[in-house]
Order: sequence, then structure tokens, then C-alpha cells
Amino acid sequence: PKKVEMISTILFIIVSCILQQSIGLTMNRKIFRQSRIFMTPSSVLPIDKYTESPDFSIRPTITDKARTVTHVCNSGTLCTVVSSGENSNESFNAPFGSYVDYILDKNGWPILLLSGQSLHTQNIRENPSVSLFCQLPRSHAQPAAVGSASATFLKSTPSAALSRVTVMGTVSPIPLDNEDLSSFKLAFILAHPYSEQIVDSPRFAFYRIQPLKIYFSGGFGVQSTWVDVHEYEQARPDVLAQEVPSVLARVNLEKQGELLLICKHFLGLDLADIEVVRIQAIDRLGVDLRVKTGQYTDEYRVGFRYQVNSAEDAKSEMVKLFQEAWERENGYFFADHLPPFTKYAEDILRGDNRSTTTATTTSV
Repeated sequence: PKKVEMISTILFIIVSCILQQSIGLTMNRKIFRQSRIFMTPSSVLPIDKYTESPDFSIRPTITDKARTVTHVCNSGTLCTVVSSGENSNESFNAPFGSYVDYILDKNGWPILLLSGQSLHTQNIRENPSVSLFCQLPRSHAQPAAVGSASATFLKSTPSAALSRVTVMGTVSPIPLDNEDLSSFKLAFILAHPYSEQIVDSPRFAFYRIQPLKIYFSGGFGVQSTWVDVHEYEQARPDVLAQEVPSVLARVNLEKQGELLLICKHFLGLDLADIEVVRIQAIDRLGVDLRVKTGQYTDEYRVGFRYQVNSAEDAKSEMVKLFQEAWERENGYFFADHLPPFTKYAEDILRGDNRSTTTATTTSV
């Protein structure tokens, strides 16, 4: 009986401590929420939409983006030069495109596993000049119900809006005595499991493309430029590169309301003018938003308040952005400054219309 009484007393003390802590935490949270509301003046308004942050501080460089695209993609279109047609006497210098899988070496040079009987391999033997085109994959998501807003959104996400890279250079076979060949074989098998049965076949060989020129396009009509090859080789893919497609799929389908609030309160856009908004990219520094208003499509950058190092951190920062936008929508301004943002790409049609307007005005 004494042992039972002692155990009961101990349990009572433990339960009492837990209840006290729970009540204390609840009160602290309530007091903290109230203090946030009363400490922040109700007259604080969102910063003017034209007060932007420096572009370089919240966006990866174009070189980083190009390296990330080639890293995320593990297949592309290899273009070789066809020097002759079916008749060997026929002169026929034209590009020939074919699908290939690849991996990257430490410098970002593409490594290919090619069959000696393939037409592109035969073309390479005669002319080693090639180009490799790769484009970010579309986000995979469960099909939305027909007629729903999500279904409409999916239809409005064309492949032309995705970032892509073209690597131009010369290709050559990797010698069998190359010290890195065994690691290339293992890496290729991990990326492309089917290749385990053919990596050691005498009918297949590994080839490497040495980039001479690299071209990056961020999407249709908004951003494209040449990339310095040496800077590309020194760059590293973003830490979120492999996680981006799955994260984009869910956020773009499930968080349209939150994205619209970000456009309204962070970018200063009128919701009545916005037809479609989606997150184009996510990286360690922030998110790229692609916003369609009428016939124009522009791209904006909203930076995280803190740099992230994992997909979980990025999700957490996005939730914070959504929460802050919701708070501003409901009249709670807990921060004096908006997250850093910038408009980094404008629809090329705006320039065409401005030129037309200017020409018309001048003629009149």
C-alpha cells in the first residue's frame, strides 16, 4: 500500500508539472501574439511597389542557373552533323538530333554512353562538333479535376516557359585507361539503372563533351544570354536542385490564393489584372514568380529573409512568406519592411507595343 501511495503521489506531481507548463506556454503565446499586434502601429502600410531590392543580392547568377539546369536534367537532345545521306556520295551537311542520357563530371562537362552502331556516333567519328540541348522537366502532379482552377492552371504552364541550356563543343571518346572511367560507370548506373547491362559492353563507349559555348534561356520571351564557359565550370548547382520539381508541383496547385496575396502585398500588383501566377523556380535565395496580366507575362523575384540549405528550410521560408502576405491582407503588419524583391524580366511584347505607340505618336 505504501508503494502504491508513493507511485500515486509521484504521478500526481508529474501531471501537475505538465499541466502548469502547458498553461504557461499557452498564456505566453497569447501574450506574445497580443504584444505583436499592439507594439506595431496600425498605420504601417506596405512599402511602395517600386521600392525594390538590388537584384544581385537575392538571385543566383545566370551561370549558377545554367549549371543547375544541366545538373537537374539527365537527358537531352544531342545534335550531330550529318555529312552524307543514305547515299555516301551525296553531300548533306545538316544537324541531326537524337535523344541521349548523360551525367556530368566535376566541371559540368556532359558524359554520354553511346552505341557504336547509332547514327549520332557515326556522325561524331566524321565531325566531333556537337550541341546538347537540355530543358528542365515539367513538374509532375496528380491531374486536377476537369474544369477546376487547378486544371486551368496546368493547361497554362507551357514547356516553353521552362529554363533550358544548350552546350556546344567537341565530343571525344573517354579512353579505357582513364582513371575516372570506373566512377563514371557507377554514376551513370545510379542515374540510369538500365545502363548496368551495357556499360561494359564492347558495343558501347563513354564520350565526353568539352563545352566551347553555352547558351542559357530562362523561358519564352523573358531572358536569354551566353554563359562564360570558365565561370560555368566553377559554378555549382543549387542545393535544392533535385527537390524543386516536386515542391513546385504542390505549391503551384495548392497555394494559388497565397501566391495571389504575395503579388498584391509584396509586388504591389492589382489582383483584378492577374490571370495566372506560378512559382517558376525555387533556390537557396528565394523564389521566381511568373505572372500573367492580360497579354503580358513578367517575372519577379521574391527573396527569402534567410538563405536556406535544404528543401525543408525552403518550405519553411515559403510558409513564412505566405503567412506574412496573409497577415498583411488582414491588417496585421508585424514587420516594417517587405521581403526583398525585384522585377527581373519583362515581356518582350511590351517593348513592341511601346515602339508602336511611339511611332504612332511621332507620325501624328
